[in-house]
Amino acid sequence: MARHTKGVGVGVNLVRIEPVREKLIAEIIEYQRQQVGLEVDPAGVNFGMIQVYKELIQARQSMLDKLPPAL
Repeated sequence: MARHTKGVGVGVNLVRIEPVREKLIAEIIEYQRQQVGLEVDPAGVNFGMIQVYKELIQARQSMLDKLPPAL
């Protein structure tokens, strides 16, 4: 007997989207934590790495925003 999973649109399976959403959120949180750590480092601020973290956060936020809404 075939198992039916609820999907939205053509080829979008919501069962597999939630783990992606959770991974993106976890990565955003980790990059934000690392960014803050660089910003408060009294030995000197590494502006290059701060910019890299900002771009990583922005890219993942963009991917997250493109996912279908959670049910």
